[in-house]
This record gives sequence, C-alpha cells and structure tokens, in this order.
Amino acid sequence: MRRFSFLPILILIFTGPAYGSDLINLIRQGKTEEARRLMDSTASAAHRDGGRIFAQALLEPDGRKSLALLETAQKTGVDPTDAEYFFYQKALLYFAAGWPDSVLKTAAEYRTRWENGNFRTAMMKLEAAADENLSAPQAAERLRNLLARENPDSPDGADAKLNRARIMQQQKKYAEGKKALKSLIKSPYDNITVTALYLLSSSAAEQKKNDDALFYFNLLKEEFPEAVGLDDLTDRLSQFETSSADQSAEKITGTTYAVQVGVFSVRDNALMMAENMKKYNKSVDINEKVISGRKYFVVWVGKFLSSEQAMIFKARLEAAENETFQVIAR
Repeated sequence: MRRFSFLPILILIFTGPAYGSDLINLIRQGKTEEARRLMDSTASAAHRDGGRIFAQALLEPDGRKSLALLETAQKTGVDPTDAEYFFYQKALLYFAAGWPDSVLKTAAEYRTRWENGNFRTAMMKLEAAADENLSAPQAAERLRNLLARENPDSPDGADAKLNRARIMQQQKKYAEGKKALKSLIKSPYDNITVTALYLLSSSAAEQKKNDDALFYFNLLKEEFPEAVGLDDLTDRLSQFETSSADQSAEKITGTTYAVQVGVFSVRDNALMMAENMKKYNKSVDINEKVISGRKYFVVWVGKFLSSEQAMIFKARLEAAENETFQVIAR
C-alpha cells in the first residue's frame, strides 16, 4: 500500500504568512519582539494587508509615522475583529500628538459603531481629556460624571472622581474640591490616594493654609515616601513664613505655637517619632485627628509663646533632621 507523508503539508501550515490579526494578538499580549520577528520573516508585498500595516503602526516608535501607517491601514481595510482596537489606538495617537479635535471625532465614530464596546470606558476618558484641552470643562465634567456612575467600584471610576476634584481646585472651588479629595484618601488604589493627598497639600499651600498643607504633606510622606511630587511640595512648604499679623495677634490672644514634625496613620510610628524628638528637650505631644472617618496621629514639638521663637526652633530641627517641618498655632 502506498504511504503518504504529511510533513510537507505541516511545513506549509507553520511557515505560511503571518496575517494581521495574528500579529496584533501577539502585540496585545506584550509579545512585541516575537511579532517583529514574525513580521520580518514573512514580509512580502503580497501579504501587506491592512491588518499587517496596523501591526506595523503599533510597532512603529515614531508617533507621526505610526499615525500615517494607521491611515493607510484604514484605507486598505482592517479585519472586523480588530476594528475596535484600531479605533482606540488611533484615538490614543491623536491625543499624544496633541490633536484633541481628532480625538473627539474618532471617539464619536467609535460610539456610533459600538455604543457599549470593549473600549467604551477608555474612549470616554480620552474624550474627557480632549474636552478639557479644548477648554470645554462642562463637557469633560459630564463625561466624568458618567464614568463615575458606570464604574463605581473600579480604578476608572475613582480616576473620574479624582479628575473632577482636580478641576474644582483649578476653578477655585476649594471647598467642593477638598471634600471630593478627602473622600478619595481611603481609595484602595494607591495612585488615586497619592494624587489626592498631593492635591490637598498643594491646594492648601496655594490658599496659604499652611497647617493643612503640611498636614497632608506629612500624611503623603508617611504613607508613600517614594511618591512623585514630594520634592515639589518640600520646596513650596519650605518657603512658608509667619506673617507679621500672626505675630501681633498672638500677643492679644495668648496663642502658643509648636513645630509639627509628622502625621501618621499608625500610632506606633507616631510614638517612635515622639521618642526621637525628646532629645531636643522640648515638650512632645501626640494629637489625634480624624479625616474621612480615618484616625491619624499628629506629633507636635515645643510650646512657644511667639511664632518667631517657634520658627527659630523649626530651623534648628530641619537642619538636624534634614526634613521639612511647619510651625502651627496650638
């Protein structure tokens, strides 16, 4: 009986052209180098379908070249299974290029095709950011309100709330913004908590509310010592000065002052700081403060009859501890 060999057929199957969808799937899985090798090994003018050009666009490091490839891919035709992802990537590139009008146009076309598509939330976030760049805060707020409602217990919902609060602060709606930011301190997402604390401290500094600015700064430093933005806040807080009005008022009211050296969410950490401060032979107090239902421990050092005396001691502490502290009224 004659035997048939399947080896040539198998070779043809596994060495055939890599089509666009295969390459895009590899890229979406983070296997970009594998996608590059596969594309290079099967490159042929006959195989340059829209999907392959889309894959090239995703692998292209130059943003403008990538956009040009996307335009070509769209004209050539992209596989329907990749179409949603194509629109999302196109909107991302438009946003990165600084073309908010094109982002809005692409997002509108996406919603027309896929009202409840897989990238609905991501596209709404891009659209809100584009509206903000076009000085359309009401449109941005409307989208972020919708994002928060549709994603109540997710990072996207928390991010929408954070951006709404940030806009409130920019519009000088400080009370509303502060309330929204304080509600995000307990967020389970660290990036949201870090940004909320930074904005609370920064906004308080802008309003010259030195005690609040330092409180949130210390809280950020204690919980996230490597957070981006700490250096910026340190520079801003180190420039605080006590006004002459404060110094005259203290004589009338009998106000005393202390140096606030830390805010802690764990009592043991506050106790350690207090113990360390005792070497300066000043009174050390730990005060409890509740923010959004969560208890914090504030460490004060000294009890000075004038803000000037407290400032002199603060300078001594900062030089010795290489940290930034703040004078507060007791």
